Amino acid sequence: MPSFVHEFRVSWVDTDALGVVHFSNYFRYFEKAEQEFFEHSGSTQGNVMERYGVACPRVEAHCFYESPLRFGDTAATQLWLEQVNDKSVKIRFEITNRTAGRRAAHGTMTLVCVDSSAWKAVSIPEPVRAILRELD
Repeated sequence: MPSFVHEFRVSWVDTDALGVVHFSNYFRYFEKAEQEFFEHSGSTQGNVMERYGVACPRVEAHCFYESPLRFGDTAATQLWLEQVNDKSVKIRFEITNRTAGRRAAHGTMTLVCVDSSAWKAVSIPEPVRAILRELD
C-alpha cells in the first residue's frame, strides 16, 4: 500500500519536564508529515488554498498512544489514505519510535474540503485528488 514517511528527531520543546513528548504533539507530528507530503508532491497547503480557493480543516481526530517518545529519539510518521469521499478524506497515520524500535502511536484525521471564502463544504478539486492518490 503506498504511503509517505517523514522522519524527525524529537525536540526538547515537544516534551514535558520528564523529557516525554506531550500527547498533543502527536497531532503536530501528523500535520508536519502531511505538510512534507504536499511539498514532496510539488505543492503546499497554501498553494492549494490560493489556486483552488479551498481549505481542508480537520473535523475529526483520533490518536491511540502505545509507547512514549522521548527527547532525542529518532521517529517517523507514516501516512496512508484510509477513505476518500467527494468532500472529505480520512488519513491514517502511524508514528514509530525508531530509537526504541516500536510503534509510539497511531490514529486518523478526517479533513473536509471547504470553499475558503464561504466556509461551505465543496468537492475536492481533481488536482488535489491527484496529489492524494499518491497515498492511495
